[in-house]
Order: sequence, then structure tokens, then C-alpha cells
Amino acid sequence: MLHERQPILKWLAIAGLVPYANNRKRRYQQWQRIYTYIMLAANWSLTIYGIFEEPLGDEVLVSNYISVLVFLSQSIALTVCLVEVMSTYRLYFAFMQQTQRIVWLFQQRLHTGLCRWSLRRRQCLKYVCYSCIVYGCLPISMVVIWTKYYYGYFWYALGCILVLRTRCLMAVIYMDYIDFFMSHLNMKLRSVTNCRLTRDRLYLDVNYKMLESFDYLLQLKMVYGEIRKLTFMFDDLFGWSICALITVVFLDITINSYWTFLSLSKIFEFYFLYLTISTVFPLATATSYLCYAGENCKQQGISTGVLVQRLLNSKLRYTNTKIYNDLLFEFAIQIQQDPFVISLKEFFIVDLRLLMKTFAAIVTYLVILLQFRWTYPDDYCDVK
Repeated sequence: MLHERQPILKWLAIAGLVPYANNRKRRYQQWQRIYTYIMLAANWSLTIYGIFEEPLGDEVLVSNYISVLVFLSQSIALTVCLVEVMSTYRLYFAFMQQTQRIVWLFQQRLHTGLCRWSLRRRQCLKYVCYSCIVYGCLPISMVVIWTKYYYGYFWYALGCILVLRTRCLMAVIYMDYIDFFMSHLNMKLRSVTNCRLTRDRLYLDVNYKMLESFDYLLQLKMVYGEIRKLTFMFDDLFGWSICALITVVFLDITINSYWTFLSLSKIFEFYFLYLTISTVFPLATATSYLCYAGENCKQQGISTGVLVQRLLNSKLRYTNTKIYNDLLFEFAIQIQQDPFVISLKEFFIVDLRLLMKTFAAIVTYLVILLQFRWTYPDDYCDVK
């Protein structure tokens, strides 16, 4: 499962995004912390140098100030990501161990295997598409900046851009595994529900006695609790990083959309369209991937609640023992009081609503920027 990808993921230690050595090799972790501090110092030195090296033109003062704000937000977000990674080295390996424990529970307690090949096939296609869009658009921006006149901070912020987009990909990978575990849990829970509600269709190769037993329901509830722990660990691993990432995406898409309108209005040169679109499209794609992965986890949690409620409200619940019904009621209350969602530091929930709220905020602030443009048109008359 996820620990099987550790030989690949450990190379992200070059960017400071994962610990290279395990908990037993604390000496190497100390060296990695020093390496990360050097990266942060170099990034902030480059940020300060870039701000003072690139003068602010009076012709597009609003755009320049917002560009500086986006540049600073990227450096701050990078700092948040790397500091969060440094403070969660142990939790990173604890997350790996927790996934191994869940796999063991499925195999030993629920007597079922996990279709890993189907997960790998879906992941391969999904992550290849993500990489082609999110990283593949960077060469377009590089070519435009290299061949045309450009005043901005792209080259100074290139390292931040790569690290932040990779951090987003890591978050999507982790949420995909949570979704994978929940889908298999719901598959087993659906088998129990069908066994209790559709007794007229019996199969010879199904152990109905096991599915109807108290111990099996207890194991299902235990597995649900272990998967729920993964969501809390995910919050500790990625909470502040994703909050910072969403902020950067909001600012970056807003200013690049604003520049797109200025290019269409022939205030900026037409080649700026290639630059802005090659920035907005990958950021929107990364955010959509992130929110869609969180939405899948949320929907799996809703499906779990529906299946448990079907068992609880069925007529056959009265034929069960009291201890079975009490456990079923406790399971339903647990799901109702603690919904299965990916929440980040209690700020927001990662789902499609977050995606719509983010783009609604972008449109709102884009309208405000355009009002500045149309209110003071003389400030843009000499920009060509």
C-alpha cells in the first residue's frame, strides 16, 4: 500500500517534503533539518533580493503590488510546508504504520483482500494526468518569459512553485488511500446489509453466519475507527500546508485572471495570455484534484452512515440480540456525531464546496480589481 511507495516518495526529501530516514536514524533526521533550514534561508534570501531587484513600475502600480503580495505568499507558504514537515517526521512514519495496520485488519479480521492492482491502475492514470497539466505548463511560462519582455518574479519563485505543487500531489495521494480503505469497508458493510435485508437470495459460497455475527460487526466498527484515525493524522501532516496552499492559489489565480483581462483589453501585450493561462489552468487543476479527493472521502463516509442506518432501521434488528443492537446503535451515533470528512485545522472541510467557495472568492476580488482598472484608466495608458 502506501508504504510500498516509500522508496519513491523518499526522493522528495531532496525538496524537504518527506523524512529520508526512519525514526531509528535520528542523526540523519537532524542533518535533514539543517538541510531544510538552509533551503529556507536560501529561499528567503532570493525572495528579498527579487523584490528589491525588480523595481515597481508606476504604470501598473496595482498589478505590481499584488504581484509582490503573491510572491511573498508563495515564500510564506513554502516556509509553512517545510516547517510542518520538519515537525511531523515521526507522524509521517506513524501514518505508514497505521495504513499497514488497516491492511492487516482487512486481511485477518475481515477475511478479505484489497484490490491493489485496481488502485495502482487508477492512481497511475490520475497522477500522470496531474503531472502533465500541473508541471507540463511550466515550460510554456518559461519559454514566454525567456523570449519576451517580462517584469515579475517567476524565476525567483520557481522553487516555491515546484514544492507547493508537489505538496498538493502528496495530499491527493494520501486522501486516495483513505478513500480506498473506506470503499472496501463499505463493500463489506454492504454485504452485511444485503445479508440482513435480502434473505431470499442466498449463495452457497458466502458465510452468512459470520456476516450476521456480533464479532464481525465489531470488527467493521474497529476498522472504521482506525480509518478515521488516518483523517486526524492527515490533518496533522498536511493541515497548515493545504491552508497556505489554498491561500496562494486564491491570490495567484486572481492576479493572473486580472492580467488576462488586461491583455484582452490590449493594455498588456498579447503574449501575456500564454503566461497567465499557463498559470491559472494548472492551479485550478491542482485545486480541483485536491477538493475532488476530499469529496470522495466525504461521500464514502456518507455511504457508511446510510448502510448503518439501513441496518438500524430494518425490521430484522428485532431478531438480533440486545448486545448486537446496542453495538449497531453505538456505531450509528459515532458516525452521526463525528462525520467522516477531511477537515483542516477546523478552518474548512476539503470537498467540492471548498472549490466553489474558492472560485467564488476569486471572482469577487477580480471584480474589485477590475473596478480599480476602470475607475483609473489613465494609470494604464503607457503600458504597451
